[in-house]
Amino acid sequence: MRDKQKKFNIDRLNKQGFTEADCLFLGDPNELEDVFSDDQWVDTMNAVWPRDDARQWTTEDIGALRLGGKFSKSLHSLLRQSSSSAPDKKEEMVVELARRLRKPSDVPRALVKSFEDAIKVARAAGLAYWPEGD
Repeated sequence: MRDKQKKFNIDRLNKQGFTEADCLFLGDPNELEDVFSDDQWVDTMNAVWPRDDARQWTTEDIGALRLGGKFSKSLHSLLRQSSSSAPDKKEEMVVELARRLRKPSDVPRALVKSFEDAIKVARAAGLAYWPEGD
């Protein structure tokens, strides 16, 4: 995980010639997990990673994790502590949540906006940006 953080922090990106204006950030603070609602997390957690004590996950469980520290790490730790079916990796949490999105309105607006912004960047770059034959 630390490699990912090092590769994509703004100082390292600046050294590669990118400015903050060149980058598309998602979540606050820059975490994909954060753009999904507490209700979406609770629904996924109850369906995919039920608690070992047979209680239901609640939005209060999730909301408390957003108050301090890195949300994704706190969420993963909570799952690992409370559910024997918890995912091994944080990335698996988002994959499972994404699999449960059923209609366009389920996709968080921040995620849609990031894709719209990426499309604008790609269109502005044009075909000349991509190597021949790709």
